[in-house]
Amino acid sequence: MADDPYVELRHAMVDAQIRRRGIAADRVLSAMERVPRHEFVPPQYRAKAYEDEPLPIGGGQTISQPYIVAAMTAAAISGSKVSVGMRPGPCVAGKRRR
Repeated sequence: MADDPYVELRHAMVDAQIRRRGIAADRVLSAMERVPRHEFVPPQYRAKAYEDEPLPIGGGQTISQPYIVAAMTAAAISGSKVSVGMRPGPCVAGKRRR
């Protein structure tokens, strides 16, 4: 990942948007720091991939803002009921890498 220009943005996203809002699960924080969110959005949105907002991904769908993905994942791994679709690519990618 040394050639990944988004590494610093991912770490800043986790610190500012996720950790500071109370998500403390190490597995979630680690996944959010590793998953290349920019690869799951169209090229014209890559510069905004780590901002605190949902982004369009085509077909009338959006990728949820990073905090929402982290909160849903934290709830899922804690055994809480999660009643929303967890289809965003980064969420799936983060959950698969155990």
